Amino acid sequence: MALTIKQITFIAEYLKDGNATRSAIAAGYSEKTAQEQGARLLLNVMVKEELAKRFQRLQERTEITADYVLNGIKTVAENTEKDNDKLKAYELLGKYLKLFTDKTELSGKDGGPLVFVWDDSDG
Repeated sequence: MALTIKQITFIAEYLKDGNATRSAIAAGYSEKTAQEQGARLLLNVMVKEELAKRFQRLQERTEITADYVLNGIKTVAENTEKDNDKLKAYELLGKYLKLFTDKTELSGKDGGPLVFVWDDSDG
């Protein structure tokens, strides 16, 4: 089964800013259900595969990879004299390394939703 026009539009929009709700609205989904539709689309196997392919092509085309960004931040942290710039660079590196936790996100297998299984076999 091929991707629908709405799914293709969602993918293109999602690559622009990474916001699933805005991307769903831009793809033609209702504003009332856009948050749920965006989340559902990100779990869709075909959408995930196409997003991964397009993101890979985008990185190759722009030559902007995680290594490129991290090395740039590292350079600023090591070479700037301004305390605010240095602190911001270290903050970004710390966030990348997940040293600071603003919220905890839990997910199930392959990034899907958590599934709780009630085991009543002990009595």
